[in-house]
Order: sequence, then C-alpha cells, then structure tokens
Amino acid sequence: SGFGALWAFIMSIFIYSGVMQFLAISFFCGSFGLLNIFITTLMLNSRQSIYTLIMLPKYKKMDFKRFLNIFWLTDETFAIIQTKIPNKDSNPDLFVFFVSLFNYLAWIFGCVFGTFINDIFKFSKDGLEFIMPAIFIVIFLDQWKNAKEHITTIIGIFISIFFLFTIGTKYFLIVSIITCILIFTIFRNRFE
Repeated sequence: SGFGALWAFIMSIFIYSGVMQFLAISFFCGSFGLLNIFITTLMLNSRQSIYTLIMLPKYKKMDFKRFLNIFWLTDETFAIIQTKIPNKDSNPDLFVFFVSLFNYLAWIFGCVFGTFINDIFKFSKDGLEFIMPAIFIVIFLDQWKNAKEHITTIIGIFISIFFLFTIGTKYFLIVSIITCILIFTIFRNRFE
C-alpha cells in the first residue's frame, strides 16, 4: 500500500501480529473507529491470551523479563517453548527469554526485509493463503506428538467443529475459545 520500510519497521516493533499488521494498513487507509480497531485486535489475537495463561506459572518466577516474554509470546514462540526442553546445564528462564527475543528480532528483520524485497521484485501473492494453516498444522502435530494426554485437544477440536457448523466461520473461533476456557476452568482438577 505504499507505506515503505520505515513504516514496516515501526509497525513490527509495536504490532507483533501479522494479521494485525495487514489490518493496520486497512485501518490507516480507511476510516475505522478506535472501538472497531480495539475489538478486532482483541478478537483476532485472543489466542495469545490463552498462551499467556498457560505460561504464567513459568513466567511468575522471572524478573523483569516476564513482561517482555508476555509481549513476545506468539504461536511460534509458544510452540518452541512448550515442546523444546533446554539443556539441563542451561538456565530455563534465559532459554525462554532468548527464544522469544530471537523470534521478535526475526519478525522485525523479516518485516523490513520483506518490504525491501517487495519494492525491488514485484510479485503476485496469489496462492500463498496456505501458509498460515500449514504453520498451525505443524505446531499442532508437534504438540500432539509431545503431549502425554490428548483429551483436552480432542475436546477443543470437537468444540471448534461444532461451532464451525452451528454458527459459521465468522464467530466460531472466539466462541470456541471462550467455551474451551469455561470447560477447562470448570473441570480443571479433572484435566490436571
């Protein structure tokens, strides 16, 4: 949309969400109200809140780094932290911190570099829609492989499918997330 590398750099520092960066361009070009921007951001990135709740016991023990780690918690970072165990001789807090930092810096670099590449080589992005679902499938399979129990995952899948077919694609994700949170909170002792 003609915003350039400086905008990509600034946005990638403060907006650590690919979906929100794409939507931010729409917000900048259009006339969206602040309330619409807030609600859209909250809905689209609600899964990071789930990740943060899962990671809180690990983050509570950390010093100031926990605030950075919470901001830096993305799908990819969460998957690495949950599935990869650091060396027994290394500091687990520093492992989480540096994985999170590396992913964040790679994000900033990728956004800026991508803008330069797009300015040099104009190419069609048609057909690249498979990338995000593919990432989620790989993360899901890796976590499935490393998990001891699968009951919560199976419940989450059935709830998502149920709401997908009953209320449609527009709101099924947020309704599924809220339903899973309620079920897992109510039956927490049983699932633990």
